[in-house]
Formats: sequence, structure tokens, C-alpha cells
Amino acid sequence: MSAFKGQNAETGALRAFLRAVEDGHIPRGSYLLVESLDRITRGHVLQAQTIFNSIVMAGITLVTLGDQREYSEESLIANPTDLLISLLVMMRGNDESATKARRLKAAWANKRVLAGEKKLFTRLVPGWIRVTPDETLEAIPERAEVVQRIFSMFLSGIGKGAIAKAFNSEGLETWGMAGRKPGQHWHASYVAKILDNPAVLGILTTRTVEFEDGREVIREAQRIDDYYPRVIDDETFARVRAIRDTATVVRQKGRSVSRNLVAGLSVCPICSGAMIRVNKGTAKRGKPYLVCSKAKAGAGCSYKAVGLEAVEFAVRGAFSEFSEALLAEGSQSLAADVQRLESDSLVLNDEMENVADAIAKQGTSSVLSRKLRELQTEMDRVVSELRDRRVQLFTETHAMRHARIEELRAALEGTDIQAANVLLRELFKAITVDYRTGQLQCVTKADVRVDVSYRWVHDEEEAT
Repeated sequence: MSAFKGQNAETGALRAFLRAVEDGHIPRGSYLLVESLDRITRGHVLQAQTIFNSIVMAGITLVTLGDQREYSEESLIANPTDLLISLLVMMRGNDESATKARRLKAAWANKRVLAGEKKLFTRLVPGWIRVTPDETLEAIPERAEVVQRIFSMFLSGIGKGAIAKAFNSEGLETWGMAGRKPGQHWHASYVAKILDNPAVLGILTTRTVEFEDGREVIREAQRIDDYYPRVIDDETFARVRAIRDTATVVRQKGRSVSRNLVAGLSVCPICSGAMIRVNKGTAKRGKPYLVCSKAKAGAGCSYKAVGLEAVEFAVRGAFSEFSEALLAEGSQSLAADVQRLESDSLVLNDEMENVADAIAKQGTSSVLSRKLRELQTEMDRVVSELRDRRVQLFTETHAMRHARIEELRAALEGTDIQAANVLLRELFKAITVDYRTGQLQCVTKADVRVDVSYRWVHDEEEAT
């Protein structure tokens, strides 16, 4: 998590700590140990001071191990100079990060300037373009034909979802941006990106990323004509653009609004893929359903429509079961997981060192290289899971669970679907919508399962 962008204080482990302090679950007189103040924040001075003050004023003693300093409410009142020192340290951290950001921005700005003279300044090109050995750009004929087909099908009245479904039924190879792993099947969202991408006209669009109030803001920086090989003519692109511009998108205050209580949680019982919201009938009056995203894209699985209203009604009515399961999440299992994962990481580290020693003595071989890659992949998984478990162990105190559960109760009883969905995603890992049994299998972050009925087994769901 970036301390410069402020992400660590918004969604990272520091956010969990600050929330625990705010809720009073970390008592006054506790100590927070950090390597340096720039591990707390590298934001601008006002943002840094706010975070620093929120910790100290809550009765927490902040200890920086690098310079052996202690900051507490009492010590700062007695020695105000320490407050000035803390501000200078945090200002230095912000300045260092800002300098790095400026240098990186300047480097890319220089590349953009040179882009008009030298075509290649990044190998990340659209999926229908390739970089030749002499570092020129050319269209891949068979993929350019697919792009042209997408535009032709859309102008003939075929929607982006139907286009993706047709390509999947044909077994058409997927491809993304060069240098990145393609998806497993065609998605309507990728078709939409191609329809909106000026690269089909040969135009390179560069963007800059700036930080405002600790948040990323992406802006268009430059448009360079005739950079890529053109695959679509201006008239065709303009006609598609006009149609796309008339499409309505449900938004609130400039952002997309979730109309699905279980968005990001609902899982298909057959393929374990995500289930998404669709409408039967007109977009405004149609009845909402959940269907397997893979089936909807025509990439396999069974297309079974489940009434979203019934699912949401069951979730809202299952608070008591959810509460019992969430309160049953003890810290003992988490502590055991942490201990197990720490042991696994030590074993993996020893194995990696042994393989590295063997390579040093015997020289590189395909067998040893493959073994080292496998161990590194497993180590990455263990480290990631260990980090998540440590944060969870830190935040999942009994009192804090009570607070989150009370927030969930209020959200489920309210009308703000977005807020309720955020809390459900904070507390639950997945909700499998098993239309074969009429059950919702709700799994908490600590793997406690709650089964909730959303319909009688003999009830018939609409299948198409």
C-alpha cells in the first residue's frame, strides 16, 4: 500500500489500526512501533499531521525505531520541539516521494515528446498490433479482421454481449494488450474497449497520472495520429461512437451505482465463477436475475437465471444467522493459521536456498530452474496469505466484530444497497447461489459457512 498516495491509511493495515484506535478497541497507553514516520505517511504535510495527531491524541505512543524517538501526547506537550521534528521528517518523506514521481513523470513526458519522431517507446501495444524485430509496428492480419468484424457486427445491430457470445461459441482465440496475459474467454467489456479505442484509427492516446488529495487522477496528455497501423476508417468509427454515446448508464453523482446487494460475492454452484445481474425485459422495467457470467458469455457452464429479489430478500432476513457465525469466528483458528503459514514460509525458504546452492555448484539446469520457480510461486502465495491472516488477526477482536455486525444490521435494514454490499464484502468471502437446492452458501472471511434458503426446492426458476 502506498504511503505517498495515502492508500495505507484508507484501505491497508494502517486503516485497520486507525479504526481500532477510533473505536477504542486499542487502549490508551499502547505503543505503535514503526521503522520511521514515513512508514505512517508520505502525504502532504497537512495530511501527515492529521494522521500523526489522530494516533497521538488517542493516547498511543508512537515509536520510530530508526532514530529511537518516542512521540506521545505528554512528551509533545512537554517538548514542543519534537512536534517540529516530526513534521520535518514527514515533509522530507513526502518530498522524496514527490521527487521520484516528478522524475518518472518527466521521463514519460520525454518519451511522449519523442513518440512523434520514434514510433516505439513502449511495447504495451493493442492486441491486434505487434512489434517487429526491427522495432516497427504492424497489424496482425487475422486479428485486424476480428476488429473490423466487431465494428461491422455492432453496426448491424448486434450488441457487445452477443458479439462476445458469438466469438466464444466459435472458439475464437482471445487476446489482450501485447505483453499481458489474455482472458480465458471473450467478454462484453473487452468488446466495448475495442469499440471505444482510437487506436483502431491509428491514434496513440497517452495519459498522465497525477495525485490530488492522495488520489490518482488520470488525464489525457496527448493524441498522436498515424502512430499505429489503421484498421478502421473514420466514418465507421464515428457511426459506432454516435450509437455508443446514446447508451444510458445508471450513475449517481458521477459514479456507477451498484444495484445488486451481492455484487462481487455471488458465485455459480457449477463452475464457481461469478454470477452477475441481468434484466429480463426492458432495461428499466425488466425483472433482475443472477446468471453465471461464463454461461452468459457463451463460454460454457449452465445458463440458469435466479431471481435477484428472492436472493436479496433472503440475505436481508438472515442477519441473526450471520451474526451468530461472525461472533463464532474466534481468533484461535487465525492464530493457528499464522503459526502454520510462518512455519511453511521457513520451510520454503530453506528449500529455495538449497536449490540456489545447487545451481551455484552445478550450474543452471531446466529442472533446477523450474523447481526454483515453483518454490517462488508457492512462497508468494504463502506470504500473501500470511499477510492477510496477520491483518485479520489484528482486526478481528471480539469487540470490533460486534461493531461491524451492528453496522451490517443497520445496512441490511436500510435502503442503501451500495453500503450494505460493501459491509457484506468486508465480512464475507463468497455467497454461492445454489439453484439446485434453493440455498445460499454464505462463507465468512474466516471460512465459517452459513446456509440460507432463498426459495423452496420445488419452486421453478426461469431457465432462459
